[in-house]
Amino acid sequence: SLCAPAMAAQDSMENFQKVNTYSNQFRDLQSGYWATPVVKLCYEYGFMYGDSPSSFNPQGNLTVAEAIVMADRIHEIYTTGQSTLTNGEPWYQTYVDYALEQGIVAPGDFTDYTAQVTRAQMAYIFCNALPASALPGINKITSLPDVNSGTPYAREIMTLYTAGVLTGNDVYGSFSPNNKIIRAEAAAILARVALPAQRQ
Repeated sequence: SLCAPAMAAQDSMENFQKVNTYSNQFRDLQSGYWATPVVKLCYEYGFMYGDSPSSFNPQGNLTVAEAIVMADRIHEIYTTGQSTLTNGEPWYQTYVDYALEQGIVAPGDFTDYTAQVTRAQMAYIFCNALPASALPGINKITSLPDVNSGTPYAREIMTLYTAGVLTGNDVYGSFSPNNKIIRAEAAAILARVALPAQRQ
């Protein structure tokens, strides 16, 4: 592992620094797989880890709890310079408590943290990991084919589109808000949330 920044600033994008070394330990990630570079980034910066020391499970569906864990890590690193949260009982309770305390999610948002997260829910959780000032608009997008004012978390979805974090699933920019999301896709989105150089 690499050392965490010695003098972390409070509330700074500069706090995102590499803390791990990726040495191709995830045997289910091939060098030519589209998500391998972003998974590598997420691992090196401490945003995501495998579901075992040698497996990342890129095709596995993301759960609400897992999305909250990732958002917590981004928020905590941004605000303090390091990720310190550890598992509780159940394993995700520490992360849920932190997310509620920090306003990443609100009481009553989710009834089952082990359920598969939808793309709209993920956008909501990830968008709240950072303040609005850390997600400035770089794209002029005013509408999407499958997102409107009645879509759950439409504001957060549009924020991430204009910030270059979300790019859509097709040439029309469709988001598929009700679909599930796999871990590989989450890695790509998470890398763009925390690392502005990855935004499009």
